[in-house]
Amino acid sequence: MFFNVAVYSNSACTQNATSIDWGQLQGGGTSNATVWVKNIGNSNVTLNLLSSNWSPSNAPTWITLSWNQEGQTIVPNQAVQANLVLSVSAAIDASIIDFTFNLISSGTT
Repeated sequence: MFFNVAVYSNSACTQNATSIDWGQLQGGGTSNATVWVKNIGNSNVTLNLLSSNWSPSNAPTWITLSWNQEGQTIVPNQAVQANLVLSVSAAIDASIIDFTFNLISSGTT
């Protein structure tokens, strides 16, 4: 069962994080972003990060997303700082110049 978590771009948790600008990346490079994830539900949740709707669809073959909060349990109203890392393989297909994807953070009991 999924419970509500919200993702913010500031530590006060007042500005929703609706997009992340990863900057310009090259093969073998990484980019970091910081967001705050808040439990807006009524129960403890365990955090999970997923991505979907990659464009182009083969981009996740060479681009990976990770964070430092996978499996972390947070209590109601608790917010944690999450450090996201986008890594690009040195062997990335040269045809991938631009990419987009949806970032999904969820909490489960």
